[in-house]
This record gives sequence, C-alpha cells and structure tokens, in this order.
Amino acid sequence: MGSNALRLAILAAIGVSSQAYAYDCTGITPWDASSVYNSGEQVQNANQAYKARYWTQGNDPATSSGPWDAWEH
Repeated sequence: MGSNALRLAILAAIGVSSQAYAYDCTGITPWDASSVYNSGEQVQNANQAYKARYWTQGNDPATSSGPWDAWEH
C-alpha cells in the first residue's frame, strides 16, 4: 500500500512539472513547404515553434514532429 502512495506522489509531481507553456513565435519564420531547412533552424506553423533535426524540405512540422521525424516541437 505504501508503494501506491509513492507512485501517486511521483505522478502528481510529474504532472505539475510537465505542463505546457506558451511560446512567443514573434520573429520566427513561418514554415514554407518549398523551403529547405537545415539542422537547428526554427520555423513556426499554426503559432507553434519547431526546430529542424536535420536537412528537410516539404515535411510539415505539424505532422512530422515525432521522436524520429524531421522536426522537434
């Protein structure tokens, strides 16, 4: 029973620290499907910021931002 209380406390702490925060996309170039992006370049799409993991072109950040995809969210 004590281990369940510990698990609950850990989950509660994780929930508090993993809340999403708003990011100001002012000054970040909007994503363009025809543009080439290199590793580290930032774009915004639908007021969300993304960073290229590697060379990419035509990969929509909104649908290509998983753990192994071209974009980091």
